[in-house]
Amino acid sequence: MNPAAIKLPDNVDIDTVMGHVERHRKRILPSFDDSEVITDSQDSKTSLTISNKLTPIFNQSRQSQEIDFLLFLELKVQKLRESNYNPSPLYFSKIEEILQRKTELRNSDRYIKPPTWPIEKENLELMYSTHPPPGPPKRMWLAIDAILCIEMAKTLPFFDKLETFDQLSLLKHVTLMNTILTQCYYSYVNHSDIIILPDGLTPIKFLMNGGKLGYDVYCRSIEPLKRINITKEEYVLLKTLVFCYPAAKDISDKGRKILEKEFERYSKILLNHMQAQLGGAPGAVKYGQVIAILEALTHFSEKKKEHHIMMNMHRITHTQHPELSILEEVHN
Repeated sequence: MNPAAIKLPDNVDIDTVMGHVERHRKRILPSFDDSEVITDSQDSKTSLTISNKLTPIFNQSRQSQEIDFLLFLELKVQKLRESNYNPSPLYFSKIEEILQRKTELRNSDRYIKPPTWPIEKENLELMYSTHPPPGPPKRMWLAIDAILCIEMAKTLPFFDKLETFDQLSLLKHVTLMNTILTQCYYSYVNHSDIIILPDGLTPIKFLMNGGKLGYDVYCRSIEPLKRINITKEEYVLLKTLVFCYPAAKDISDKGRKILEKEFERYSKILLNHMQAQLGGAPGAVKYGQVIAILEALTHFSEKKKEHHIMMNMHRITHTQHPELSILEEVHN
């Protein structure tokens, strides 16, 4: 097999890779000794054989590093989400303003979990059965999760390749999808059939969240993750695929090409990871199941937009709550 035919990430030159592997062969393949080193005078076929063995090892190592980086980012997001972090001033900000700020993920270790979480059952029941007090909400989970999704997007390696206009267009399209995915995965790993939040709240129990639409938004949205027993590695890769979703509206041709390339790259990492874990055919089957969740997220995003319209009508009619700019932007 020709090493040049082996598919490496687009930004990796195979000659550079093979030179690097040869220089560090003892670290990568400890079983080699000096007598096994291939010299220029030796048969080129033997050299090709070693090249063919080394390149997949590099590829797997590179992909593992990619997944580890995404898991690290998700850990930062999780630490903020499960802490006293509450960017309430940003509830009234636009995506562009949040993009211009330094990411708060770098400060995740400065926050702690509130000692009152989870909220006592009696207090929860009182919250479910009474209208919220007037004025801005003290903690709006949907806004927090949308902001955290934007914070995560800012740290992804490909995001800076996009022009500012494309960054904004992309996040207007995909932030709600990843906000839903974030809440669904948290509920799924906590063995809940309905959306639950880190402070113990279950949104569907609020009076205005009942009915079929509330059931679609706060219950059915978890089912695709449960159905395939999605793993954390698959989840972070799916989340990244949403962030480079090339079907987003109003993206420039240049930006769309960048997103298509990144979508293909992360798709291959996802497929290779699954086949390494499950085997060729089973891995390919589950890969298809994970990719299908993208369509489900699009569906539930539309349901959430319908729900948001209903909640806005309730807000205007029955409460004195102000409009939250970030939620209006991600729901449009």
